[in-house]
Amino acid sequence: MKAYEPRNNRSVLKNIKLAGEVKRLEAPSLDLLKNEIGEKLLIKYLSLFISDIQDFFNIENKMNENQIIQTSEFILDDFQNLTIAEVSYIFQNAKKGFYGELYNRIGGQIIYQWFVKYKYGDDDEKLLREKYKLSPEAERKLQEKLKK
Repeated sequence: MKAYEPRNNRSVLKNIKLAGEVKRLEAPSLDLLKNEIGEKLLIKYLSLFISDIQDFFNIENKMNENQIIQTSEFILDDFQNLTIAEVSYIFQNAKKGFYGELYNRIGGQIIYQWFVKYKYGDDDEKLLREKYKLSPEAERKLQEKLKK
């Protein structure tokens, strides 16, 4: 679990470019972690990601502790089948701007929508194309990788 903490996850996720790749990592689900370490500790752990993202973006109007805890609870309640690696991946992609710009504000709804987009919406192919404006060669390589 320590490998996926916000300040450590880069080494684990640095070669991961697509959600399919992160899903293949052997990492425990939030539900499994809740059973192993307890809900209270897991919520505190998820709160680390939110605190880290606020520091990363240097947001003036930061979420307060109660808002961070409530957002962590919503994530745990509604996305308990995601792995801790996927949670880390979502926050890493948010830092890279995959889910849009923040315009110096952040809140539980914004963070929650990142999870919705990851799980139900904008797929990695679309996000990669928009973010990196893939060349025809890179597009071909992406298609080959997706077929594996």
